Amino acid sequence: MYDWPGKLIDAIAIIGTTFGIAVSVGLGVLQINAGMNILWGVPIASRIHLGIILVITVAACISVGTGLDRGIKILSNANIAMAVGLMVFILLAGPTLTLINQSVESFGIYATSLPELMFWVDSYDENPGFHATWTAFYWAWTICWGPYVGMFIARISRGRTVRGFIGGVLGLISAFILIWFSIFGRAALEIELDNPGVLTGPVVENGNTEMALFSLLEQYPLYAIVGPIALLIIIIFFITSIDSAALVMDMFSTGEENVAPTIYRVGWAIGIGAVTAALILIAPESGIAAIQEVVIIVALPFFLIEFFMMWALVKAMSEDAAAVPAPRTRYWDRTFDADALEKGENQPAPGYDEDGNPIEEPYWELEEGAWKLPGDVVVEGDLIVTGDIDDTNGDSAHESGVKDSNGEKE
Repeated sequence: MYDWPGKLIDAIAIIGTTFGIAVSVGLGVLQINAGMNILWGVPIASRIHLGIILVITVAACISVGTGLDRGIKILSNANIAMAVGLMVFILLAGPTLTLINQSVESFGIYATSLPELMFWVDSYDENPGFHATWTAFYWAWTICWGPYVGMFIARISRGRTVRGFIGGVLGLISAFILIWFSIFGRAALEIELDNPGVLTGPVVENGNTEMALFSLLEQYPLYAIVGPIALLIIIIFFITSIDSAALVMDMFSTGEENVAPTIYRVGWAIGIGAVTAALILIAPESGIAAIQEVVIIVALPFFLIEFFMMWALVKAMSEDAAAVPAPRTRYWDRTFDADALEKGENQPAPGYDEDGNPIEEPYWELEEGAWKLPGDVVVEGDLIVTGDIDDTNGDSAHESGVKDSNGEKE
């Protein structure tokens, strides 16, 4: 864990996180530029992409510099509130009853289709290229996000039970995603059925997938207000992705939170922005295709490592569940390196000496109307006694050996 295998896993996790976030930001930059083009006629060009990356990176640096409980938390909460508001707007402004029915139905579709889709590889080649460009890409993309998301959610979930952690991460988030895609997906289908080609034209026939959201919102009222709000939501989503990733990558590299100076976390945020810019500039004409190829390659080594991580997690949880809870144990200091681990392992437990032999614990017993404590007594601080002090033989305190802190008899 603290030797080279652990450091290698941390290094691979940093690389995977960097490219995973860079791919997300790269796709987001294309979507932001497309939204600006639809809203205000801003040209789609590499210089605009670089400007968007610069703004997002600078904002992420400011956010990560202010810490988890300030910049990251405030931006994340505000963005979730705006995203939920956008979803509610689509629900109320569109065919509300149809969208609600679709949301309910989607839970059943998901439950029945998931086992089949888990093993679907298009062996009959009925959809040429779809599995590679979508299924495999999202598989690799999710793996790249795995180390960062796992560490970050664990960090903000400190103090919660494993049951609550799993329920919140797998249950609530999955339910929200199902509702989100049900509402937006069915809303798009209803618009396309009413006006064939209004969405499939720019998105499918022209291949401008980054325009999908704004082409949908354009068909709804108040587009002049809702469109910029959607654009702001996308921008903040990627700001919070970079700043939280920079925080986690700093933890990967140091093994502890808030140990390195703030400039280190800012440096990680700048690094993600630089990788994103490189991916966009390397292939400006085929940006998405290049990004997809990169993320699939980067995700492969971590895909193999995650099998070992799953085995280690199951083994650790099994050992923890089978352990008999002990009333007393060693109290270790925070352990983040091999030396601290060795010191904790060699520290005797309370009630035992360094050789593992039990130490006779003091006890009180009542004898002839007085409480008796066998053995020596060490008192730290002042000792106030009312009445006479006698030893068990009736000698005076001076003769029985009451000593001061220096070992001298008083």
